[in-house]
Amino acid sequence: MGFSKKKTILISIVIIIPLVIIVPIITSAIFKAYHSDDTADKYESVPPPISLLSVNATKLEKRVFKNNLKASGVISAWQEIIVSSELEGLMLEEVYVEVGDKVKKGQVLASYNSQAIEIELNGSKAIVEELRIAHDEARINFERAQNLHNVSSISEQELQRFEVSELRAAAQLKSARAQVNKFKLMLEQANVLAPDDGTLLSKFVEVGSVTQVGQELFRMQRQSRVEWLAEVDVNNLNMIRQKQVASITLQDGLVFNGKVRKIAPEVSRRAQYGLVYVDLPNSKLLLPGMFVSGEFEIDEREVLALPRSATQFKNGFSYVKVIEKDSSITERKIIVGEYFENFYEVISGLQVDEVVVKSGAELLGNGDYVTVVNSIDLESNLGVHGSRLQ
Repeated sequence: MGFSKKKTILISIVIIIPLVIIVPIITSAIFKAYHSDDTADKYESVPPPISLLSVNATKLEKRVFKNNLKASGVISAWQEIIVSSELEGLMLEEVYVEVGDKVKKGQVLASYNSQAIEIELNGSKAIVEELRIAHDEARINFERAQNLHNVSSISEQELQRFEVSELRAAAQLKSARAQVNKFKLMLEQANVLAPDDGTLLSKFVEVGSVTQVGQELFRMQRQSRVEWLAEVDVNNLNMIRQKQVASITLQDGLVFNGKVRKIAPEVSRRAQYGLVYVDLPNSKLLLPGMFVSGEFEIDEREVLALPRSATQFKNGFSYVKVIEKDSSITERKIIVGEYFENFYEVISGLQVDEVVVKSGAELLGNGDYVTVVNSIDLESNLGVHGSRLQ
């Protein structure tokens, strides 16, 4: 009985000791395995960065900014030609042009009824022929008298009388020929001609009008040329030079370039401005009387600049959205200078190779991720650091 009890205790010890050793090991392995799976699941569940917006990007670029002097004034005809009547008391038979027509030098603008002139011309020609015959007769008589005087057949006094008759006949013939030329000229003047190429600005007569000498018939814009009469403050006139480049801008945004032709020799006493005459190109869009704004190119300089769309303004400061290496957004305050042709000069706050959002930046905040859709090289931007504008 005692031996059997001892045997049972020994068997229990043999079984329990291995269990005490093995169970913790198994439990530890199970615990590690369990927590190892949780960690893997935890890291696998972290999502990659998500791009919120596709954007165009840009960098600082070199631009030429021009220092311009602004002015305003009217467009005027370079020269106006007044076409007047040279005849009196005649009726206009035809008017061939209308306001706005382009005409060439020598083109007939209108014509008078010339029947009365033709009658006068024919009568004058008949008088010339009659006086030519009388002059020939007086010349022959004078030649005969000279021959008779040479043989002492007539006196000196009689010879002088034949000579005076010949001179009088010559003078009368000359006067008659002048009348013929006069009526020929009037016949030519019966056609009103354009004195130069140009555009018809005004017409003051119609068919059937009876005009007087010097009466204005038409007004032309010579050679269809126009110029800008820019009103420049007297304090700025010394900045203007002949042949200086200038430009005007119409209300629809069209720009026309020209050059300074001359500066008026006097200024307005009341308004204290001087007129600067700027030659403009011929265009049907530039009409005399139009009031336009423009500017004169004074000087120019090269700057680093960003497009207007890349720059945001708030609370009196300027900002850009910088695209970092990981495509995230960082808002950066910058200092801008002059604005010219849709670009802002950047004075400081941005590295020369840093890439910024070109448009739509107002929709993005710090830490947002973007996809750049144009060809800006982000790696080049961040791999080679340019010096920041200070």
